[in-house]
Amino acid sequence: MKKYLAILVAVLGLASQYSFAADAPDNVAWITGMPFIENGVLLYKADSPIPGNSFGNVLLVGGQKPFSNVAAILAKAADKHIKLRLYGEIQPYAGGLPLPNEKLPSLQFVVTKIHLPSDPDELPPAQKIMLKHTDTVPGYTVYPKSQ
Repeated sequence: MKKYLAILVAVLGLASQYSFAADAPDNVAWITGMPFIENGVLLYKADSPIPGNSFGNVLLVGGQKPFSNVAAILAKAADKHIKLRLYGEIQPYAGGLPLPNEKLPSLQFVVTKIHLPSDPDELPPAQKIMLKHTDTVPGYTVYPKSQ
């Protein structure tokens, strides 16, 4: 599993280079916690409360469009009860899930990087694998951010 996550971190690390502009918003952060599924909704329980969130430390969680496989990875981690460290953008949740009777958190977390809490947030240069848009990773499609 650790090898699988290491490959994922390399791919999502590349994705994050294309995801954020030079003037990254103030609401990007690393958070540690556990993904879980409740009533068919993928949620993430952070180790500490998120300011301004109606559910305290519980957020809706998902990935950006070309990296939507993030939800599948988080769902698998939820099934196996694996604690993860996520990097991404905290945004207000504007609705849209077809759950009219369910109360949902007021904030969502759009994930761009994932790793185990025991791994460093930034890899040392000797351990980084730099990918170009022409490189391939078996089982993954690497997309640069649309201009």
